[in-house]
Amino acid sequence: MEKAFEQLADEVNEIMNRVIPENVNCRCAVHPIPPAIADALFAEMVKHDFTPVRILKSGSATVVFWKDGSKTVVKCGVNETPDDYDAFTAALAIKIFGNNSRLKKVIKEKTVVQQIKKKKGKE
Repeated sequence: MEKAFEQLADEVNEIMNRVIPENVNCRCAVHPIPPAIADALFAEMVKHDFTPVRILKSGSATVVFWKDGSKTVVKCGVNETPDDYDAFTAALAIKIFGNNSRLKKVIKEKTVVQQIKKKKGKE
């Protein structure tokens, strides 16, 4: 099963590298993901069947039960307010990349900090 997740993570990285240029910052609230990229990611999600069967909330924990019979558990921090969207996207990311360490490694390797451009006439 671990090999399958590694292969899947490699496939997702390959797709991300093809559809998202390295210098693009895809923060959803500020820079929405372009429809073509969203469609490509959705197609991969369907291809690998990352369909949740049930999402169980219990206090600060969220358990996502997947169609393949597996489950992913995520917990929010002590001083954080539970958020359904954040919990599901975290569970999906862990499902795709296999574990939190691999996910953090990919984020660290692929994140580029965009410098703020100064306006003309301002120093």
